[in-house]
Amino acid sequence: MALLTGKVAIVSGGSGGIGSAISELFAAEGASVVIHYGKSKELAEKLAKELSKKYKTNCIALGANAPDKIAVDTLVRKTIKEFGKVDILANFLGFPVNKETAGHFWQELFEKSEWEHFEAVFNVDVRGTVNFCQAVIPYMKKQKYGRIINVSSSPAIAGHTRGHAFTAAKAAVMGLTKDLALELGQYKITANAIAPGNIETGWSKTLTKKEYDMIKNESPMKRWGQPKDIANVALFLASDLSGFVNGQAIIVDGGTVMR
Repeated sequence: MALLTGKVAIVSGGSGGIGSAISELFAAEGASVVIHYGKSKELAEKLAKELSKKYKTNCIALGANAPDKIAVDTLVRKTIKEFGKVDILANFLGFPVNKETAGHFWQELFEKSEWEHFEAVFNVDVRGTVNFCQAVIPYMKKQKYGRIINVSSSPAIAGHTRGHAFTAAKAAVMGLTKDLALELGQYKITANAIAPGNIETGWSKTLTKKEYDMIKNESPMKRWGQPKDIANVALFLASDLSGFVNGQAIIVDGGTVMR
């Protein structure tokens, strides 16, 4: 039997690089998947249609501005109306790292960072995560079952010389996840975080070849991580295989950060 047969999952940021890999793996393992999108409606709807056909499961795309609590609450209510429950929340939304934002938000020295940069990143990564968690928890408590998986990042553990708003936001998500684990464990709800290292998604395209190769060689495995590497860990945390794993931050970086 597939690991997620009969389960209903919401994947926030579900059409992104890592999010789409998680959406697909959850669908392949038997889950009905709600693929959340912020702006990429066509991409999310196309993915939902493809996964539904390929894996003979029910995947739908629902949009919501993650920092908007009312919008997220509405998305979760639509999920309940469509499927009757929500078993898994995988929070993989994030402030976009692309050519437009890379230099301005991610490469600055700390003393040159503006508070507005922190607000912009926290608004998506932290507020969005809080909104999704708050929206699903009442339903999970009622059914006395749930899996919450939040995305943090390895710099939240080891620090970094750049991307300070990102590091601070992901550290906040990690702390929140531990609090949720302590509060919700009595309801058979687990909360865990995944802390990816360098994963080859859209942001890697902002790098020069020299930067790309340098980052690749930082890993003891001498390769970039792939979205599937994160999806595999998310599947474990979403399934009953991880029933006694709670409040953890699992680093997935090929051994670059060993702490």
